[in-house]
Amino acid sequence: MLHFVAWVTLVAIAIRSVAGRAAASDAASSWAYPPVGVNAVNLFWSRLSTGDSAPTRQAMQDAANRGFIVLRFAASAYCPADMQTYWQLAPDGGSAYWAAMDSVVADAEELGLQLLPSLGWHFMVWPALCDEAWGAFWRDPDSCGMALFLEYTAQFVGRYAASPAIVGWEMGNEYNLLVDLDQGGAGDLWVRGDQSFRGHPRNPPSRDDEERRLDGGRPAGAWVGAWRAAALEGLPIPPPPPPLPSSSSSSSSSSSSSSSSSLSLAPLASAPACSKTTTRADNFSTADMADGAGRWASAVQAAEAAVLNAAAATGVGSKGAVATSSRPLSSGHACPRPSAYHLMQSYPSGEEDWTSDDETQFKEALVAHASHFTWASVRAFSKKKCFCVVGRPLCQLF
Repeated sequence: MLHFVAWVTLVAIAIRSVAGRAAASDAASSWAYPPVGVNAVNLFWSRLSTGDSAPTRQAMQDAANRGFIVLRFAASAYCPADMQTYWQLAPDGGSAYWAAMDSVVADAEELGLQLLPSLGWHFMVWPALCDEAWGAFWRDPDSCGMALFLEYTAQFVGRYAASPAIVGWEMGNEYNLLVDLDQGGAGDLWVRGDQSFRGHPRNPPSRDDEERRLDGGRPAGAWVGAWRAAALEGLPIPPPPPPLPSSSSSSSSSSSSSSSSSLSLAPLASAPACSKTTTRADNFSTADMADGAGRWASAVQAAEAAVLNAAAATGVGSKGAVATSSRPLSSGHACPRPSAYHLMQSYPSGEEDWTSDDETQFKEALVAHASHFTWASVRAFSKKKCFCVVGRPLCQLF
């Protein structure tokens, strides 16, 4: 059974399933339908960039006080340079990175909240760490970038699968807005966005250069993410991240408390940029994304099964509780483009077809994008864009 989860601006609501029947997953069976939560992107980024958990813990408390159940958050750094610095090649073995993540999960457990971690929030991070094209990332079974993403996924799931605060696992954020497009000549990645609601696939230029100037030129994705979230929420802009401890000054950590990448990869000559000029080598289709999603889903399920089997043997998990079944897998996708079906069909020809989809085609695209997931996420910024894309609210289509 495929269930749809809509992220509407900052509020997330579960809406009708494909069969039109309201049902929660086993992992969320205690919920009164529908579960309601918030899109709290910045929970981890803020803690990683500032070392201060108090502001986001207060935000979590405020959410709990208002009756929200689920917090969806970015569960990896925003820019490849930060994944390299804090995780892949971290001189402290990743202890600062995982300590920030641990604090998010611990606070959620204490406050009785549930988390939907979006593990690969910014998918461009993983191929960038290997200087790899996006197409190879999705299609190549020996992809270096995909291997890194799956390794990170296994570490994350292995670390938190026993926590009662984890309600599900999400692949990433809005990956489906990049499928079935000709990336050749698209220019800077930030320009290649979704303005197809106005009949054109490009967005205005981003503020990435401005953000880097504010950070003294360092492309610190964790800080940039915190800056963006603060700006959107009207909060004070956080300071740039503190320097990481050197390997000589960092405290020793056991393998259970820290994990950097174990893959034997030569570091790139320079830190990967947080933007790129795309080429046709970066093209990937809905089918390519589905293949990659299948590999990710298998990695999640294997890592979770190992933890749950071990927990079942002892009968004790985090905070004395054990999750008894595998959790839902969420796509994290945006609402499909209004031309998603036609783009999907025209992709093999190399010619983008921006014809608007009808209601039946919209449904087909929505389901195709959700391959391998139990939760099909859609992001709706306004009624004009997503909910009324085919003339009726999305929840009335199924």
